[in-house]
Amino acid sequence: MAYKFKMTNRIRALLTLACAVAAWFIATPSDTWRYRMTVTLQTANGEKTGSAVREVTVHTGIGLTGLPPTMDISGEAVAVEIAPKEYVFALLVDETHGEDYAGNIFVAAFPAKKKEGRATLPASQYPMLVRFDSLTAPKTVARATVPVKEITLEVTEEPVSWGLRKILPWLPNYGFLRLDGEVFVREKADYPLANALKSQTFSTEPEHK
Repeated sequence: MAYKFKMTNRIRALLTLACAVAAWFIATPSDTWRYRMTVTLQTANGEKTGSAVREVTVHTGIGLTGLPPTMDISGEAVAVEIAPKEYVFALLVDETHGEDYAGNIFVAAFPAKKKEGRATLPASQYPMLVRFDSLTAPKTVARATVPVKEITLEVTEEPVSWGLRKILPWLPNYGFLRLDGEVFVREKADYPLANALKSQTFSTEPEHK
């Protein structure tokens, strides 16, 4: 029963976010915005916070061609240092909406034409949180279990932030590979989570310094 309840919540979150995105696309013309995601975690050493600025560009459909709106994202995951050289990463994806998450979450948080202010995410819209047993070994990626106190989004004019390569210097080497070194998703991977993730779930431009 617990498993069914969990799936029901995910489906409900997916439908809610999809409806918000569809309505927003209809009402909003092409434009570009930036937002800061701030993640606050509750650790044994107190509250730890990290943030990252991302850019969202929406291209609306073209006239009678029937082409749907599209969205481009530029930016990186949020890195929260919870202890010296120990990080939790809030990815550009979540458990339900996949690679569209980083753009869709902005749409859901700021549905009005004028984008301004700050929004707090409900738990159902949190990104996937992961950590590494070793920052130099991509295969050791695992889901993080540190409690989340708050995740917020704030519209900003600050430049897109880059810096993950300083923490994860191997990112540029995995442009076409999954974190277990495989090219494709495997049904019975030795490292299932590493096989499911790739460098683009951490950074849209993993080679960026």
